[in-house]
Amino acid sequence: MSDVLELLAKANPIPEARQPELEARVSALADSWRMRTATAPRPRWRLAVVAIAGSLVLAVVGTALALRGHWLDFSKSESAPPRVFTEFADLGHGAPPRASGVLASEVRRVAVVDNDLAKRTFWIAPNRRGRYCVVLRAGGVCEKLGPWPLDSVWGVEGRRPSDRRVMTAIYGDVNARWVDSLLVRFADGDTARPRITWVNTPIGGYGFFYYDVPPEHRVGGREATRLEALDARGNVVTTSYSGAEPVPPPDAIKAEKTAVARARTPDGEAILWRAPTRYGRSCAWVQLGERAHTIGCLHGSLSPYYTWLLTRRSVVVAGEVPRRFDRVELEFADYSHVSVKLVDGFLLYSIPSAHLVAAKQLVAIRLDNADGSAAFEEELTLGLSGCNAPLPTTERCR
Repeated sequence: MSDVLELLAKANPIPEARQPELEARVSALADSWRMRTATAPRPRWRLAVVAIAGSLVLAVVGTALALRGHWLDFSKSESAPPRVFTEFADLGHGAPPRASGVLASEVRRVAVVDNDLAKRTFWIAPNRRGRYCVVLRAGGVCEKLGPWPLDSVWGVEGRRPSDRRVMTAIYGDVNARWVDSLLVRFADGDTARPRITWVNTPIGGYGFFYYDVPPEHRVGGREATRLEALDARGNVVTTSYSGAEPVPPPDAIKAEKTAVARARTPDGEAILWRAPTRYGRSCAWVQLGERAHTIGCLHGSLSPYYTWLLTRRSVVVAGEVPRRFDRVELEFADYSHVSVKLVDGFLLYSIPSAHLVAAKQLVAIRLDNADGSAAFEEELTLGLSGCNAPLPTTERCR
């Protein structure tokens, strides 16, 4: 008799004639859970398992929790030492009041298991909006844009490889609402599945991961190129890239794209496109002939974001701003101004040819509050021509 059935027998004796049948069912369920350990099944899957055999509810739940050791109860995690409390308290410094919303007193250590079974420490605290803040190594960040399938960081731990394309560590988080597992793809066609450490409320069903790129993939031609977040059926929800992301964004359902705004330029018509995603957001990008730039997939962002399309004859500025604004103010070096109307929070403007010289170039972008005071202002570098500057360029910009 298995250990599981021995415990059940003591608590509520099982007829001997049924023991082989029940033991086989428990064994089959255990094998199923072991096979899914690396992909971190989500809560709805666990509920389905519990419903399989009413007479084994307690055994099923107990075995599932034992086998899913990477699903953590946040409330039982180790509390942080004073120095970490200080780091979390500092996250809000210099930001608007209550911007981070971090509950520093509730910060705890989450031991994230990497692909080598080593435990990486993530210091995590809930915030007032039911999301979280995290400190990993130096510095920290608060998740404040709402539910998002995948946030990832590509970096280098230790000595930097000679090939700058090579990253040695990939880490971040996924949201259990959409993501069931992760898949790393390498330049030579190999793949790997990073482990996910899931954390329950009050963090809200997020999973954290750390992937230590193995030595054989720390050379050019074999390096990690992208990270795919997959749903329970194996479909790609979103993708993170080690280098430049394709345009249009891969998250966008391009068959459903719509033109938000258009602008005439000396090189033809610039179009700002928007398309829905599979996770309730939308992506936007701007295109001018063969050139295109991604604005992003953060529609409804809390801070303005701008990007540029430059050719030898034209400069197009595009971006997204918080929806509470309906206009953006552009200031030029000759002290002239122009007020550009926003379309559903998006900016698309072709700078007139008269302002494509250093003496008259764009020098600042500003958003004003209702009382006329500046809410956001970004000053631009004078006299700089390149892919991120307000003057035409001879460079080949994406």
